[in-house]
Amino acid sequence: MSGPAAMARSLLFTQKLADMICERIADGQSLRAICAEAGMPTTGTVFRWLEENEGFRGQYARAREFRADTLFDEILEISDAPAEGEAAKSGEAGRAGKPAPETARGADQRKLQIETRKWMAARLQPQKYSDKPPPAAAPGAEGARIEAIRRVIVDPTGHSDG
Repeated sequence: MSGPAAMARSLLFTQKLADMICERIADGQSLRAICAEAGMPTTGTVFRWLEENEGFRGQYARAREFRADTLFDEILEISDAPAEGEAAKSGEAGRAGKPAPETARGADQRKLQIETRKWMAARLQPQKYSDKPPPAAAPGAEGARIEAIRRVIVDPTGHSDG
């Protein structure tokens, strides 16, 4: 979006608007979906706010961490939801205490929903939801940083070729 419409949506930062955006992100909504609504800033405006406002940057980061927890909760809801036809429990399957078979399409959709949420949660909070542990740092490497590696050839006799 560009031109006058984008300019009209380039809102000034307010803590009330920042709180609303972060609350909705923590509740599982994407920034893109939030910003697509009337009266909300563009994603570019929110990114500018993140660059300019350290307090909002921290609030936004926490909201994204909470979003991972929301996604985790959604995984449980999706996986615990009754399969198609299970709630009615009618017919032979219901009398036997077995759920009616879920259609292959429904099962595939649920699996996709769960896998997508697992993937997102692992990226939003890898230390909490990733299947792979974070790489271990080398002993004594806390805070260490390699600036440059230089190879120097030393003549043990002290003679130089130059």
